[in-house]
Amino acid sequence: MLCVLLVEPETPGNIGSVARVMKNFGVRQLLLVNPRCNHLDGEAYGRAMHARDILKSAVVVKSFSHLKEFDYVVATTAALGSDYNVLRSPITPGQLAQQLQSHISSSVNNKKNKIALVFGREGTGLTSREIGSCDLVVTIPASRKYRALNLSHAVAIVLYELFKPSKSVKLASHIPLASRHEKKLAESMVNEIISGMDFAINSKKETQALVWRRLISKSFLTKREMYALLGFLRKIIKIVKNE
Repeated sequence: MLCVLLVEPETPGNIGSVARVMKNFGVRQLLLVNPRCNHLDGEAYGRAMHARDILKSAVVVKSFSHLKEFDYVVATTAALGSDYNVLRSPITPGQLAQQLQSHISSSVNNKKNKIALVFGREGTGLTSREIGSCDLVVTIPASRKYRALNLSHAVAIVLYELFKPSKSVKLASHIPLASRHEKKLAESMVNEIISGMDFAINSKKETQALVWRRLISKSFLTKREMYALLGFLRKIIKIVKNE
């Protein structure tokens, strides 16, 4: 199941345009985090056209913590960092689609895993803290002189890339991905291993934990692969404790 999540949207027209784009690509769930405007405003209705039902059923929440109910949370950003900035090390929408392709059955609304696509504020995007709460980051290739796209345009491009392969045959569509709970368990075990290691400075330990968290999320492990990884990590923990 795919959900579009807008963080503190500021313009009713943009929300309406996003709803229309969602309808174009068969995505129905819209989640608004602390919106700065009325998503049922006349301007929003006018832009939504035949997607007014998506506006009416949109869920409004006050905080970013609502993301805990999703198995995978994908942040979007136009603000890129250097190769040292792990948080803002992105993949493209096309690469995201390739990662998901084997696990999307017949549409972007399959119910095997709950996936949230997070889009930030029209003016400032997502904060580093918000991006840090997500599993991975997607950016749309654009001119270096002006990377930021209109909100609804960005949503359209990402959904288009995800929609493109959705009608082709998926040989592994019957194989479920690891759940958020299983990912968190793996991250917890990695952190336990890292905590027992010596690092010159504490920030290096934090970087290791962040890199492993990103690796686990970007890999889109199946449940069987995750179980194998968890078993391997348990053996490492056992060895470390016996030393």
